[in-house]
Amino acid sequence: MKKSLAMIAVVMASAPAMSAPAPQPAPQPAPQPAQQPAASPFFGQWKLETGSMPMSGDAAPASVTAEFADGGAGIWNTTYVITAKDGSARRMTSRERLDGKAVPVAGDQTVADSVAMTTPSPGILVMGLTKGGTLASVRVYTVSVAGLPGARGDGQPVTTMIDLESGTQVAHFFAGPLAAQVLLSNSGGYGFIAAVEHMVSRQRGGKAFIDVGEGEQLCRPSLVSGAAGAEPLPPATHVACASTGGRILTFEIGELKPLPKGGRGLTLIDLDAKDQLAGAAAYTRSVRIQGIGRGAKEREETLEIRSLNNARAGRARNATSCGAGAGDALSRTAA
Repeated sequence: MKKSLAMIAVVMASAPAMSAPAPQPAPQPAPQPAQQPAASPFFGQWKLETGSMPMSGDAAPASVTAEFADGGAGIWNTTYVITAKDGSARRMTSRERLDGKAVPVAGDQTVADSVAMTTPSPGILVMGLTKGGTLASVRVYTVSVAGLPGARGDGQPVTTMIDLESGTQVAHFFAGPLAAQVLLSNSGGYGFIAAVEHMVSRQRGGKAFIDVGEGEQLCRPSLVSGAAGAEPLPPATHVACASTGGRILTFEIGELKPLPKGGRGLTLIDLDAKDQLAGAAAYTRSVRIQGIGRGAKEREETLEIRSLNNARAGRARNATSCGAGAGDALSRTAA
């Protein structure tokens, strides 16, 4: 609860001796207190609606609070408390200016080790927590296709259409109708299905939707169903995963569920300690694999249904060696 402070001025005066009327000095204007800058409306304690966080299941915390206070000279003092469902709490503090520049986080650094804040417009505070230089979540932005330039040339920079967070860059693009579904995955081996309509944001600043861990990167999105076009693709029936260590795994797409609020998703593939997911693609009969193969040679190959069936297992299982190399990426073919 915020408390208001009242300034009280007490004037004490002594009466002169009563002999003769003493000359009275000319009245002087009462000193006025120096005008203080208005306190930010963000000062105080805020509680995050955990249901809107890009996490689900046991990964979602029981509560998250952030308390902002005036540290003087344009600096804010911020305290974060993340309470898990088992009752354990993590506490972090930071001192920052609202200039979008990252500053260190003190205390528990399990979730983040730096934070940056800015106010792009009155009443809006943008805060980004990072861990090892990687955002704790991936934001999605919406641009109307009708608003894109149609003439030839280099086009218009997409950064003029959205308010991209400081220190970040656009990773991937996808264009499709609201009913379209895509497979979203990260290099840590997690993924989920999302509908375009659930990723749409009316804000130029987008919204957090995909949760990634420390050192993880978002893989290329893959179309699942619902795309329009002269020859629409049939709905995908399976998922293929390729690792940077040269392994591949396929399983039925029914083992994944859509996450309307986004999140981290489920484990797609069982990875070794030093292995990463290079890409995941939804498919019907074939996928295209691209990257660096053996002997550091560029590789591009289409894996047909027979090869994909040989790598069939359940979701989150061990993968089959396929001779793929580091940096391989998967994409769905028209078949």
